[in-house]
Amino acid sequence: MRAAIITISTSVAAGRAEDRSGAALAELAAQAGVEVIARETVSDDRRQIEDALRRHAAPEEQTSLIFTTGGTGLTPDDVTPEATRAVIDRDAPGFAEAMVDQMMRTAGGSAARVRMVSVGFDLVPALLAHKVDAVAGAYRNYERVQIELQGQAVGMFEPERFGVPTFDELVLITSDQGLARRRDALGRFVRAVDRGIAFTLAHPDQAFADFVRANPKMTLDDDLNRRSFQATLPAYARSQVQRAARWDEFDRWLAAHKVITGPVPTEELYTNLTP
Repeated sequence: MRAAIITISTSVAAGRAEDRSGAALAELAAQAGVEVIARETVSDDRRQIEDALRRHAAPEEQTSLIFTTGGTGLTPDDVTPEATRAVIDRDAPGFAEAMVDQMMRTAGGSAARVRMVSVGFDLVPALLAHKVDAVAGAYRNYERVQIELQGQAVGMFEPERFGVPTFDELVLITSDQGLARRRDALGRFVRAVDRGIAFTLAHPDQAFADFVRANPKMTLDDDLNRRSFQATLPAYARSQVQRAARWDEFDRWLAAHKVITGPVPTEELYTNLTP
């Protein structure tokens, strides 16, 4: 698979800043076995971005993927989304867009009335500065606590109450080869995670103290982390056994919203290493 990387940044294009994000993308692509055949930097200019996208998407380039980085914020010169939409033939919505679409439909509205923008990882600052009305991707056990500690009221729409199927979000991942080579060791690790969660639920104060003590270089014993820790307790999986029915429902939902091209055999997605 061949890929091109386009960095959108006026300061990088002018030589005033280093292209760290483009370099990081190239490294990640190489780790995934993707051949990076071109890297280019353009300014935060819609015409330049469109020209670069069209050039690398030309059939003679034989490019399978085009990665862009930069220009997705909220300032007037962040025009990467607009430039991309002007070039593509068909939009491929991601999970956040599918979730908003489902929630709006369930509430009797339409996602067409929602303008999606990227704020990167600055979810809380974007909300508190009123740059956006809502964010997708914030954790109810962390960002919500973070905002409340600043004296702000937080409204929260729980996706599972608006038609989005529940799913296992934090999962342990290995390769087929790794599983074949170290199945016994991985099984012991999963069982250790199960015991650790059980201990945390039974002895939360002791578990939090152990958590703080195990990370002496980090400031963890504060209101944010204590409250976040408490808010996380109800969300811990009571079992490390994954259920086919849950994956099947999520699989069909993703396909229906065109996040994936079609349902996949869910039995190939996971392996239970606990009884």
